[in-house]
Amino acid sequence: RRCPIPIVNVVQGRALGLGCALAALSDITIAASTATFQVPEMAHRILPGMVMSALIDDGVNGLIVCGSVGENTALRADEKREMLRLAKDVSRGRVPVVSGVAEYTTDLACEYARDAQKIGIDGLMAMPPMVYSAKPAELIAHFGTLSRASDLPIMLYNNPPAYGNDLKPEIIAKLAEFKTIAAIKESSGD
Repeated sequence: RRCPIPIVNVVQGRALGLGCALAALSDITIAASTATFQVPEMAHRILPGMVMSALIDDGVNGLIVCGSVGENTALRADEKREMLRLAKDVSRGRVPVVSGVAEYTTDLACEYARDAQKIGIDGLMAMPPMVYSAKPAELIAHFGTLSRASDLPIMLYNNPPAYGNDLKPEIIAKLAEFKTIAAIKESSGD
C-alpha cells in the first residue's frame, strides 16, 4: 500500500518531491525512519529496503542514504555500512547510490569513504565535521583530505543551519581544484 507520509530521512534525491513511499507490514503502514524497533532486522533491513525499492519503482533517479543529521548520526558505524550494502542490494544497478558522510572527525570521514568505495557506492555527499565550527582553511583541509581518501565523486553539502559552517564561494573555488569534488548541494538559503 502507498502511504501519504513524506519520506525525507531515509532516502533523498528526487524523492524529496515525491511525497510517498511503500513501507507496509501486515495491516499497518509505517514510514521508515530512524525509529528504534525491537526487531533490528525490521528497522535496519526490511522497512528501509521496502522504501528504497518503492522509490526506485516510482522512478527516482538515485538514492542518497545516510544523508546527514537524520539516520547518519543515529546509526552506529556498522549499521551505516549495512545500510550502504542494503541500498546496493536493492538498487541492483538500476539507480546510482550515494552516501552521506557526516562524521565528527576527518579521519572517521576518510575511513567511511574508503568503506563506501569497497561496498560499491557510486558517490559521496559530504558534510563538514559534525559539531565543530571550522575556519575556512580547516574546511578546505577536511574536504581535501576526504577527496584523497577514495576515488568516489563527492557532492559537497552546504547546510550552515545544521553544521555551523558555510561553504562560501571562495572556499568552494579552492575545493573545485580537487578532482573528486564534483557537485554541491546548497541548503544555505542564501
